[in-house]
Amino acid sequence: MRLSWEKDLQDDKKLHLYLDKQYWKTVHRSIFRRPKQILPTFETLEAYEQAFPEIEQRQAKTYTLYLLCRKAYLSTEIRKRLEEKLVSKNSSQFVIEELSQLGYIDDAAYLKSFIESQLRKKKGPKWIEGKLWQKGVSPQEITQALAQYAGKPLQEDGIAALLERRYKKQDLSDYSVRQKATAFLMRRGYCWDDIQNALSKQNT
Repeated sequence: MRLSWEKDLQDDKKLHLYLDKQYWKTVHRSIFRRPKQILPTFETLEAYEQAFPEIEQRQAKTYTLYLLCRKAYLSTEIRKRLEEKLVSKNSSQFVIEELSQLGYIDDAAYLKSFIESQLRKKKGPKWIEGKLWQKGVSPQEITQALAQYAGKPLQEDGIAALLERRYKKQDLSDYSVRQKATAFLMRRGYCWDDIQNALSKQNT
């Protein structure tokens, strides 16, 4: 059967594949940049269908390794990237499992590194929680990852450092200044109770 393709009229990164001029499937150019070089020639549709999953997995793995060479990703982020590139769920799962076993994808190490880097930037737990949620991390995983950093001294140190840096020359006993400081710290992801405790200590 003769393989041919054409670009999508609305999105030229998508390719519509045809077998003997009959539509077969749509792929993404990030995964199948040169379809004719990637897909062998077969005599029947059944042969193409049988061979395609393994070829898709190989191409998706190559693309994922390209991403991971540039920066670390969570498995949820990789899954989303592959979904956007029209990779099937089965192939995405295969790639993630294989690269996780090889150590290229390590969610636990990523979460630890991300949380610690944000804490060094004086981001609060709520801010970190929101960012991890955006990355597709489940609430249970977020809670577990943040649990070891939940100590009060750590939160108080972060708040104190931000107050020292931003409000050093302002009177924190002034109501309007306290309100502004509270709003600022809440945007940084700190809890209201922790903020008020820290502000009280500033005035003692």
